[in-house]
Parts: sequence; structure tokens; C-alpha cells
Amino acid sequence: MRPWTSSIRAAVIRHQRWLIVAVVTSAAVIASYALSRPRPYVLEGQGQLAGFSADELALATIGRDGVGYLWDPKTGRPCDDLAGMLTGLPFPFSSDGSYRIDLEPANPVSGKGPFQNGILVDLKSGESIIRFRVPFSDKFGPRMGFTPDGRYFYSAIADSGGGAVATAVWSLPDGNQIYLGKIVEMAISPSGEHFATQSVTDDNQAIMLGLFSIRNQVIESWLTSYSWLTSRKIAAFSSEGDRLVVCVEGGSMGRASVQVWDVRSKQILAEHEIRSYGLYRPRFIHDDQLVAVHQDSTDGPIAICLSKSNRPGIAWKVDSLSANDHWGVRADRNDGRLDIRIFAISADQASPMINEFPTTTLSFPQGDWGGPFKCEITNDASRVAVRYMDHYSSGNGMQVAPTHAIAVIDVSSQKVIWERHDDFRLGELDVQLSPDGNCIAIKTPAPNSAVKVFRLPRQG
Repeated sequence: MRPWTSSIRAAVIRHQRWLIVAVVTSAAVIASYALSRPRPYVLEGQGQLAGFSADELALATIGRDGVGYLWDPKTGRPCDDLAGMLTGLPFPFSSDGSYRIDLEPANPVSGKGPFQNGILVDLKSGESIIRFRVPFSDKFGPRMGFTPDGRYFYSAIADSGGGAVATAVWSLPDGNQIYLGKIVEMAISPSGEHFATQSVTDDNQAIMLGLFSIRNQVIESWLTSYSWLTSRKIAAFSSEGDRLVVCVEGGSMGRASVQVWDVRSKQILAEHEIRSYGLYRPRFIHDDQLVAVHQDSTDGPIAICLSKSNRPGIAWKVDSLSANDHWGVRADRNDGRLDIRIFAISADQASPMINEFPTTTLSFPQGDWGGPFKCEITNDASRVAVRYMDHYSSGNGMQVAPTHAIAVIDVSSQKVIWERHDDFRLGELDVQLSPDGNCIAIKTPAPNSAVKVFRLPRQG
């Protein structure tokens, strides 16, 4: 063999070895990236995203068939075996997951509006224990719910034409109907013993606020209004049942107020004026020291005010609250930037000025971040998810139709750690960040709606 031939062979062998090492290394890098990159699991056929349980053990959805489903947020597998052992599940489940409400799609009725046939299912036994028909409103949704301890279920009842004619209350787990009567717009006390009622008379002009004893069938009235200009919508009892939130709308365009009543003395403890065309889903938070209410729509911004003070106005106006109600978050445009402000929510932190003292402000060049914005925040305020409109241009400089986009931001580093927009070009998105910030659930638009759940990069 000639010397130069052996030198060429050696060089080729060395090159092949380096090539093999490079290929293996590249494959390892690609595999590592694929494993570390958040990949979703898809829950097909899901029409609504109900939300995560407070203990983060389950994700609740509602299928396009009207049936509620429970999923393990980590694996996407059904977890019906946790029924009765969960905490803080959202409707259509009772708080601990013992019961589920299944609603058939709304059926239109000529001249009366739609109604839905409902079934209350005991998830432990799998048996259907209550069947009922409920009127449905696109604005308010079905008027029904469980008491916090799951001992009672109540619902508006529809007649054969779909109109609301009564309210029924059932005890659980026996499913016995303990009340059926004419009550419109109501709140039920945590004990299940009392309703706060409105419009309990046949006089269309009379708007009566009263306390109704379900078992004794007695109404104790303490306020009556005969004005066409205002309406009182019964909202919610406090955790002890001794106070009541009442939302007052009307009187002048775009004005409303929140009243907090003492049930025993029948006196107003606090009243706060709120600029809004409608108030929805009010509730007491922070050991009943604060009241939170949605403005303009059931998913609108949340106004938060003190429940025992007549100091006028609201203390915070936020996009959303954390699952434990300790943190609020709001996104706004400000001089060409996107500002995300985080607030510590407590009665001690309440200020006479709205959103006066943010705990943290995250600022980003606005760029392609377009409104409207909607934010979610974790229980420890370590992560924020922002839903926005992505206004970007194609490579040839042409403006592309805006798409829905979602970004998850690490608060301590003020960096975007995850974002996605490719799949969300049409329709409205429902987005929920898990309380621990380890995953995010996204309900994609109809007609082929589904829920996608992404595992997020690990914290730290």
C-alpha cells in the first residue's frame, strides 16, 4: 500500500467517526428538546372548560353532549374515581365531586325561549337521582347550584313552554324535593334553609326583597320598591348566612351599585356605586370582608370593595383573581407598552383609589400584543397567563388577520416562558391557568371545540 493511500484512508475514518458523533449528538439534542417542549393532550368533544379544582387534582369540562367530565390534569385520563374526595370543583359538579349536573342542549320553544332537561347524577353510585327541566338564558345561563356543603341542590323550573314558573330545592343524597314555589332571582343560604327572594308578588311593578324560610314556607319582607327605574338582583349570602349582597342596576345609564345587607337588622351595611351596564356573579371573599362582582358580563372585569364600610367606590378592578382570591391581575396599554399589574388582595390593603398600590408591574414593549387582554394568575403570584390578539405581518409586509395568542410569563424573571397562537385563528378562547402554574387549559372555538392542556416548563 502506498503511503499517501493509507493517509487518505485514515482521514476518511476520522471523518466518519466525527460524522457519527455529530449525528448522534444532534439526535440527542433534538430528542431532549422534544421531551422538554410542552406538548398538549387533547380532550376531544368538549364544549366548555369549567376549570380546575382548588386542590388541583382534577380538571372539569362539559362535553358537547352536555355531560360533565373529570380529568387528571397531569395525564389527561378520566378521574371519576376521585368523586367525593375533591375540593373546590366548579359547577356542574358539587364542590367535592360527589354529584354532577348533566344538561341536554337547549331546546327552543316558540314564543317562550329555550329550556334544558337536566339530570343530577350521583357519581359514586352512577345513578340518576333527580330529573328536572330548567329555563335557559344565553345571558345568565341556567339558574341552579349546590350549597357549599353539597347537602342541597336548587334550580329554577320551567313549564312546558320553557318559561320559569318556580324554584325547587332537593336534599341530597336522597333526592327528596323539600320545596317547590314561585320565587324568581334568588340566593340560597349556605345552610340550605333560606332563600333571599325577589319579585315574590304578582304585581309587576313591585320588587320585593325578603327572606324566605324553605321549611316553614314563610316570607319575611323588609324592602319593597315600586320604581320602574331600578331593579334589585339577589346575589349571594355570606358564609355564615348573616349578610346578603344585592346588586342594584338602573336609575341612570351605565350606573349600578352593590349593597351589603345585614339579614337580622334589615339594614344596609355598605353601598358602593360601580359604573357598569350590569353586575354578575357577586360573592363574598376573604372571610366575608370583601365583595367581588363581575362588571358588564359574566366574564367581565372584577370589581372588589369592602363589605362593612360605606367608604365610596371600589378598591380594585382586575381581569381575574387567583383561585385562592389572594391575588388580582390586570393588563393595560400604557404609552406604547403593555403593563401587567399584580395586586395583593386583602381588606387591610384596600385603598380609596382604584388599583392604587400594585405589588408588581410587568412592562413589555407593546409590539404585536393587541387587546383586548385577559389575564390569569397562580395562587402564589409566580406566573401570569395573558390572552391577547396577535397583530403581526407576513414576510412580504402584508398585514395578516389578527389571531388569538396566549403567553405565560414568569413574574420573578419577567420573561415569557411559553407562548402559542398558531392554532387559534377564529372564535373565542377560554383559557385557565392551573392554581400551581404547572399547566394551562385552553378551550378551542366551535364547531370542532376541544380542550387542550399543556404542561408548562418547570419552575426554577
